[in-house]
Amino acid sequence: MAIIVGVVLTISEGWFNYRWFREKHLLSSYTWSYLAQVVRLRFLWSRRVTVEIIMNHTCAHGSFYSFFSLNNRSGRLLGALLFLNVTPPLVEVTLGAGLNVDGDIVTAGSLTLSSLSCAPNSNGGALTTDASGMVTCSNDDGGSTLDGAYDQGGAGAGRTITADSGAVLIEGIGGLELDSGDLLQIPGNPVLVGSLGIGAEPNSVVVSGRYAYVVDSASDDLKVIDVSDPSAPSLVGSLGIGTFPVSVYVSGRYAYVTDPGGLRVIDVSDPSAPSLAGSLIFSQPVSVVVSGRYAYMIDGLNSDLKVFDVSDPSAPSPAGSLAIGANPNSVVVSGRYAYVVDQSSIDLKVIDVSDPSAPSLAGSLAIGAFPTSVVVSGRYAYVVDNESVDLKVIDVSDPSAPSLAGSLGIGTFPASVDVSGRYAYVIGFGASDLKVIDVSDPSAPSLAGSLVVGFEPFSMVVSGRYAYVVEQQSDELKVIDVSGAEVTSLIAHSLEAGNLQVRNDIIAQGQLQVTGGVNVGAGGVFSDGNVGISGTIAIADDIAPTSSPTNLVQLYAQSLGATSELKVRDEAGNITTLSPHNFSLIGKRSEPMAWSFFSENDHGKINVDMLRAMRLLESLSGERLVHTEINGSADNTTTGNVSVGLPEQVGNGSQSNKVTSYQKLIEAVTELKGENDSLKAQNEAMVSRLAALEKMLN
Repeated sequence: MAIIVGVVLTISEGWFNYRWFREKHLLSSYTWSYLAQVVRLRFLWSRRVTVEIIMNHTCAHGSFYSFFSLNNRSGRLLGALLFLNVTPPLVEVTLGAGLNVDGDIVTAGSLTLSSLSCAPNSNGGALTTDASGMVTCSNDDGGSTLDGAYDQGGAGAGRTITADSGAVLIEGIGGLELDSGDLLQIPGNPVLVGSLGIGAEPNSVVVSGRYAYVVDSASDDLKVIDVSDPSAPSLVGSLGIGTFPVSVYVSGRYAYVTDPGGLRVIDVSDPSAPSLAGSLIFSQPVSVVVSGRYAYMIDGLNSDLKVFDVSDPSAPSPAGSLAIGANPNSVVVSGRYAYVVDQSSIDLKVIDVSDPSAPSLAGSLAIGAFPTSVVVSGRYAYVVDNESVDLKVIDVSDPSAPSLAGSLGIGTFPASVDVSGRYAYVIGFGASDLKVIDVSDPSAPSLAGSLVVGFEPFSMVVSGRYAYVVEQQSDELKVIDVSGAEVTSLIAHSLEAGNLQVRNDIIAQGQLQVTGGVNVGAGGVFSDGNVGISGTIAIADDIAPTSSPTNLVQLYAQSLGATSELKVRDEAGNITTLSPHNFSLIGKRSEPMAWSFFSENDHGKINVDMLRAMRLLESLSGERLVHTEINGSADNTTTGNVSVGLPEQVGNGSQSNKVTSYQKLIEAVTELKGENDSLKAQNEAMVSRLAALEKMLN
């Protein structure tokens, strides 16, 4: 049985009627004692009234304290209602027209509501609950948009925005602004987005621009694959290259492939029709990387690092080598150093290759019994090891004393590692997966995500937001999204990137500094200012220019049989050979060390044996003008009896007439020289006689 006792306070102005109802259960076990009840009415001004009621109640089953403040203009109930240790609930507040609460409702027990809603506001209104169970009526819509989702979280503990599916959408013309702190994208598990069957035993993959390049030891070829649409990679070209190719690297317009027969240089400027540009035979190359004009290869048979000059792709030539251990199997080059892992000496070797003709060991570090792959990013080298089944992070800032910074166990038979930014990517031949590892703290690398990619993944490279894996069980190239940021445009005041691939143009307003090598494709290099080079310039044979642009001189190299000649084409179309070896019109050299001048244009050609001309001038003047050193000894031949031969008669009749006139001139000069020599001899005899006569007179 319940009795409702009501207190009605009516203000004469008629602005509102306030009823406060208290319901008391009249059971024998309940005894109420009202300790205090204070009712205060305040008339603030003629049209504004505030009613405040403060109550403190006790009963056999607990106590409660209530404070109410009612404003006659707003009609809002301000204050709090607090129940302490009251069981069962003994008090109900019944409101017929609704209740607006600006403060808190707190209970030490439980609060049962038959229905509860949040009044609409500019953002829709929402009821949220924090970790302690407090219900909050927020000014947000509960998380379906960013402002509501942001309010879900404890104060001072950070905020989390969670999307059940799809992406979190930020709308508004103002965009997203950060007043402070960092915007960090943390990758989750990688996602397979596309694949392509490519052959039974793909061994190595590399990506350059929109193409992936894969060598396959079953089909014995190089495949060029268009990956511009990651969800649908497609084969665009291939080339048979030998038996069992094991490694591929792409630099500029050339791909460099190793197989048991040596190195093959392949022109991939036309991806649909790759063609062999040159090759070099040597035994059992294992791994290849190219930096600048040099290719660096591991020779499995001779257990050394070989350096080859590939500035002429048609004829790679040995530059230097260094013995490094019995079983080296992976090499990478960064700046002036090459880094090699060796499974016999079980170490990482740092090799100074600043002088490619004489590479030298700078330092080493014992790292494990079976290192399989190495990559370098910044001041750290990253090595995976099949014996310790881990990823090792090695500080190589001091090349003479590399040191272990940290490591992480990653599963059986890690086969390949690559690094992009703050993450390392490792494929496990035994674990059959791709692991993403956070290496932002080199001393404590941690697993960020993983994806099972198939049995026997063998090689992997990361480019942009995608990892490219070749897998020998399904015989596929797999394209895997390792996540990242994609924006329409970006203004970054400072940028540090792991790997950077740009599909279109780079415009640098300041200076571009490259500590390694620079490989430039068919587009060439143009400079508005001066070009300074402290080393050497190597110009490979190429197609000769066919036009003469205004205000431009073109320097190029062209093969002429056994030699390559350096030529220049000027604005007038004159082509002059700068290297002095062209005797094509003369026929042969006058002497072994003779040099020539050769030039041509649309009207004809000219060829001069310059040494022959100098010898003739020596014979006329009697002075030595040409000084030579042959086999380490100076040539002290006198010039008085230098034999000056005649040029062979070549060309048309007019040239023959010129040669005849030249011959007559030579004969006349020779005759005059003879007369001069005779007069000189007579003069010397006369001087001798005069000296004898003077002696007799004295």
